[in-house]
Amino acid sequence: MSSLGAAVEGRKVSPSDPIPNDSTQEVPSSALVQGEAYSHFLKASLLEKQGQLDEAIVEYNKALEIDPDIALIYQKLGALQLKKQNFEQGVELLEKAIKIDDSLIDSYVLLGSVYYTLKKPELAIEQYRKAVDLDPEDTNTSLTLAEMLVREKQIPEAIQVYEKIVEADISTSILGVIWFKLGLLYSREEAFKKAIGAFKKSIEMRPKWLEPRLGLAITYEVMEDKPAAILEYESILKMNPLNINVNRRLAKLFQVEEEYEKSIRYYDILLDLEPENPTNYIALGYVYLQLEKPLDSIQVLEKARYLKVVSIELNYLLGIAYGETEQYEKAIESLEESITLGGEGDYIYFQLAAAYERLGKIDEAELFFKKTIELNPTNAAAYNYLAYMYSENGINLEESLQLVTRALELEPENGAYFDTLGWTYFKMQDYAKAIKYLKKAIKILPDDPVIHEHLGDAYKAKKMRRKALSEWKKAFKLDPENKTLQAKIASR
Repeated sequence: MSSLGAAVEGRKVSPSDPIPNDSTQEVPSSALVQGEAYSHFLKASLLEKQGQLDEAIVEYNKALEIDPDIALIYQKLGALQLKKQNFEQGVELLEKAIKIDDSLIDSYVLLGSVYYTLKKPELAIEQYRKAVDLDPEDTNTSLTLAEMLVREKQIPEAIQVYEKIVEADISTSILGVIWFKLGLLYSREEAFKKAIGAFKKSIEMRPKWLEPRLGLAITYEVMEDKPAAILEYESILKMNPLNINVNRRLAKLFQVEEEYEKSIRYYDILLDLEPENPTNYIALGYVYLQLEKPLDSIQVLEKARYLKVVSIELNYLLGIAYGETEQYEKAIESLEESITLGGEGDYIYFQLAAAYERLGKIDEAELFFKKTIELNPTNAAAYNYLAYMYSENGINLEESLQLVTRALELEPENGAYFDTLGWTYFKMQDYAKAIKYLKKAIKILPDDPVIHEHLGDAYKAKKMRRKALSEWKKAFKLDPENKTLQAKIASR
């Protein structure tokens, strides 16, 4: 390597530059020994600064004619060719520079950048690795390498690079960012305890930055430490109460935890922050259904409909809410609209069948219960409901037995299904079997007034009047507004 190449140093390359610039600092006087080659070098550097790239290339080449072993000039020429988008020539020149002097860090960085531009990430990463090996203290180059590794999903190595960077003597602000990135990467690798430590260090260094606090809260949530997650989310809201993302996370978190009143509080905030966002109305409507407040659910969901929202879920939830308030015609209208919009779930057809059954439209109910079973042959509730509808109406009793037997195969400890089985036998006038299965049902569901009433009716049919009266009284105690039970007890 010539003394000119040894004396002249290039600027470190910024990792944010797509193709890094390369410029020359003032040349020490010791390089003047090179005479004419140095003269061409200086002239080329001046032309480059003035933006006269072609003329600069000519002068650099003249310097090389005098001294062809100056690695730095090959680096300069390579950088200029990259500026001119002549990538192949640029790569060739940079490789020559490295062949002459394999300690030229900027040549590796330039090669890495151009390879990444050419969508050759593995080659780019290899060049940056070499640059980092030559100068481990160059934080910018290490950061660029780490970011490339992350983009290429080489997470373990990216973590190693970041872990070395945080040991360097760099500003607290930058360290805060790097610890945050480490927290994200640890989370991706499911190293959650390390992630928590990294996020906490980031918060310590940048206490007003919300992102690491959010990362910490989400990590706690993933680890199912809900109280810790809630505390972190609430600390963010103290700093920024209008943060939509955090309000939404808290609303959903309390919803999952079945703390519905708290969930409603945050959904109400979201409605104020995003009055045109229908998903908030739909979510809140669902929470009201969980609280068994169908009228409140209808009020909220109809606001979403007012926004002209076209939604399968919206119409499905409205169908349930209208059904629970015994507005079956509206329930059917909403559920059929959900199907028209493309809803194909068996749960939609089940609710539709139930609404028709409540209106006494047995044929339509039968059609949609069978559609439910067709879509999901393991829907035990559909088998049971259809069987119960048949038995209540005294029709298709043999089929009813088959249906409820299938329901019990799917859910063998379901008391309601034993009630249907017993009631079907009652309708078939097989009172002994009716009593047998109704007693099983009561053992599982001792506080269900309907089952006690059914058992009482079966005892009466067997002329066991005392036992019948006892069961009716138990039923009436559980359902004191039931006029039918009052009449049965009075008629003893």
